[in-house]
Amino acid sequence: MSTNNMIGNAVCWNITNICNRNCQYCFRELNENAQSLETNLGILNNLKEIGIKKITFSGGEPFIYPYIINLMAKAKEYGMTVNVVTNGSLLKEDNVEYYLQYVDKVSFSCDSPRRYINDQIGRGEDSYDHIKEIIPHIRKYYDKDRLLIDINTVVTYDPDGLYRELDYMIDAIRNELLNNSINKWKIIRFYPLRGKAKDNKNKFYVPDEKFIEIKKEYETDSEYLKIDVRNFDSLDNNVIVSPCGIIKVSRDGEEIPILDLKPAKRMEEGANRVQ
Repeated sequence: MSTNNMIGNAVCWNITNICNRNCQYCFRELNENAQSLETNLGILNNLKEIGIKKITFSGGEPFIYPYIINLMAKAKEYGMTVNVVTNGSLLKEDNVEYYLQYVDKVSFSCDSPRRYINDQIGRGEDSYDHIKEIIPHIRKYYDKDRLLIDINTVVTYDPDGLYRELDYMIDAIRNELLNNSINKWKIIRFYPLRGKAKDNKNKFYVPDEKFIEIKKEYETDSEYLKIDVRNFDSLDNNVIVSPCGIIKVSRDGEEIPILDLKPAKRMEEGANRVQ
């Protein structure tokens, strides 16, 4: 199978490994550093060359990367769809128009509306409150036809094994966020792929039978709110660009490097393939 067939036309680019939160289930790349703007512009050009049409910028926290706007602008110039996954903490009333000017969809990482739970899992106790406050400001500049807003929730620690935190979350979305035109709520099964997630596997792992129950209870597609429950297989289908510019895929909990997108030059098919 050719490299292009393995990669497809969409990638999630973990542009930085730095984050201003300390989520205990996070699998960000702790061992790879963010690249310079020049290098990343070259990586972006190489993504265009291999046929990438959609980029989701993630991290770490993508808005910490100082040149994120430059990369988003260039991606739009290339005709790409630009999405971003963020904890939202750096978005403020006076900067959302600027930060989101090239974004087609913003996905807020939000696991609970309850302050003590967010504090306990390392998300930051004001995480939900800030997202609830900032979304109406976003809608002042960008309506739902211009910018989609999703909520991403990782199924997190539940000492009783009941996973009722999802009930609090869906109530908050329906009662406090939905009027701001939320496109989708994505529930993601904890994946012990790397980093803290691997270290904390025993604390956060969701048993198969519990996940089946969660999927059956929550997954729906109504005119009011789409709910998408994601298992390991959907995460394995994601194509990742790591902070140092290596395309990776995951299979059964292990990452496979596919292609090194550096140096910053036009690549032939298979050039710079990771051995």
